[in-house]
Amino acid sequence: MLAKLYAEQLIAHKSGIADTYLPDNIPDLMLSYLNELNRDHNPNQPDNPTVHQDAKVTAWECLKYTFRPSPVKRETLLTELELACGIDSATAKIRLGHLQTRLRILQTFGPAQDQISFSLDPLAECLAALYLVELYSNETYLWNNFMIQADAMPGAPESIHGFLLALRDCCLSRGVERDIPENVLNELGQRVGLSTEMLRRNQIDQRLARLVPKLSNGVLETKLRAIRELGDLGAAAQSVLPALVREIHAPEWQIRQEVIKTIGLMGAEGRNAIPVLVDRMRDDDRRVVCEAVASLGKIGTIAIPALVSALDSKTAYIRSTAAWILANFEEGANSAVPALRKVLQDEDWQVQWVAAYTLGSIGTGAKEAVPDLIISCSGEYGLVRQEASRALWRINGEAASKIVEASR
Repeated sequence: MLAKLYAEQLIAHKSGIADTYLPDNIPDLMLSYLNELNRDHNPNQPDNPTVHQDAKVTAWECLKYTFRPSPVKRETLLTELELACGIDSATAKIRLGHLQTRLRILQTFGPAQDQISFSLDPLAECLAALYLVELYSNETYLWNNFMIQADAMPGAPESIHGFLLALRDCCLSRGVERDIPENVLNELGQRVGLSTEMLRRNQIDQRLARLVPKLSNGVLETKLRAIRELGDLGAAAQSVLPALVREIHAPEWQIRQEVIKTIGLMGAEGRNAIPVLVDRMRDDDRRVVCEAVASLGKIGTIAIPALVSALDSKTAYIRSTAAWILANFEEGANSAVPALRKVLQDEDWQVQWVAAYTLGSIGTGAKEAVPDLIISCSGEYGLVRQEASRALWRINGEAASKIVEASR
């Protein structure tokens, strides 16, 4: 049925007799179907938004007791339309009649012809689901009560599978707009038998869709919370990297720092941001600069050339921070040895100390730096001498003592 509806919408779209918008999800497909049925209504008949509202109210009334499409007494539907839409009884009769005789989405049952049901069950389930999503929105307690009711239905979840699927589709398409709690999709997915991996992926997608619009929010705290939540997702947030990079030049240093930290938490998935992280090493704020260097280290070995280039910085704390981060790669940073040998003779003693420590962390791969470390063992600064001695031991093992002794 869904394929048939979509094909009809596609044909109408191609022929130019329908709206230019082509639905890309099931709830919108159902609403577009109603639009097509109501296409030639006259000015005295309900317009499309009114038809949508009436159809959703009617659908929910047909499902709310069993969560399956069922016939409902005409008088019950009329009363519900009056209450939900704020209309009088005469208008309710006209609008219900429009759904039944003009659009033919409703049909009459019973000997007295006093019961009404939907002609298509999937349409009823989807419209009822839309009604529920709009009604419950972000109210967690309402969703919790719904799950309890759903589990209590006879034969659940198999007996109400269609409605649960429709409700999940509506949550996916309206989740951001209605701020649906993240656990709702997971709960529905479990009941319709989706795999754990698919549920996890869908939950992440919903979270990303909710957070990305907040990056353009003008309120500092709102943006910071959104960026931190994206950081919690780590590599799973890789798809929003371009959106984060756009915020890396924000006027507030807190935003710049938090964005850079979040990129680092993506690990290797943040590698495309290496150029902008290198650029941020020239930031006016020291906290932002240090975060940029640290994030390069979290991205992985692919960022080692960028860290090596930072050893040539004119700013001492950038050189020392870059050397410190390189130490985390241990033997993987042996390509940095030539640059570390150079800063081992730096004008800043703290840079010298960190360079010696990092060369020791690299281990045997830093043997070419042994002559430089020997010189440092007799240098001006005590902490540098001690670290250079330790580095020689880590590079040469027991032979380090003889090397140090011979150099005196």
